[in-house]
Formats: sequence, C-alpha cells, structure tokens
Amino acid sequence: MTFFHYRHVCGNHIVWDASNVIEVAVRHIGDVAGRFHVELAGSVQKYLTASATEETERVRRARLLVLGGTKDEVLDVVFKAVSGGRRAGLPSGLNLKQLGAAYDVAERFADVDGSPRSVWGYVNG
Repeated sequence: MTFFHYRHVCGNHIVWDASNVIEVAVRHIGDVAGRFHVELAGSVQKYLTASATEETERVRRARLLVLGGTKDEVLDVVFKAVSGGRRAGLPSGLNLKQLGAAYDVAERFADVDGSPRSVWGYVNG
C-alpha cells in the first residue's frame, strides 16, 4: 500500500510531483494479516504526523494570488484557463454562467475562504 500527495495524474496514469510517499509492504508468509495491520498502523501514524508545511505554504500562496480586481476579470482569467479543454487537468466544457455561479458561491463564503478574487477563494466556490 502506498500513500502520497500528488499534483496531477495524466491520462497515461503518470503521477506528477508525488511527495510524502510512504509505502507499506508485507511479505506473504505466516500471519500476513496481523503483520500488515501492525505495519499499516505505524505507517499511517507516520503519514498523519508528517509536516504540513508544504501544504500550508501552497494554501497561503493561493490565498494571496489574485486572479483579477473584479468579478469580470476573474471570470475572464478562469474562462481562458478552462476553455482550452483539459489543459492542466482542468475540466473542459465549463461556460461563463457556471464559472459565474462558482464565483457567486465563493462570494457568499468570503468570510470563511477569503476573497473570491483569489485562487483559494474562487476554487472553494
């Protein structure tokens, strides 16, 4: 069993930017189930207590990165990003109405997730 964080998986099933990789392997001899649970418990504990510094920094940057000064500017940037289809793993087929609805949701939750004009705020919408 392998646990890890990753940035993207492409259509060829390649995992990009894997980090915090923890692997549990138990040889199939004797009491495999008992040994597996012991190994798994130790690995999961290690995974859970790993530093979140990298993820925390990504969130901080996403909160600071402003997509535009107005709703229209944000929607223009996001629409251009997704209108190229599945580029960068983004869903294709989204239209301005759907993107605007996401902005509106993000705006309603700005007190929780921050400005809908930031990457973090918009994505949470």
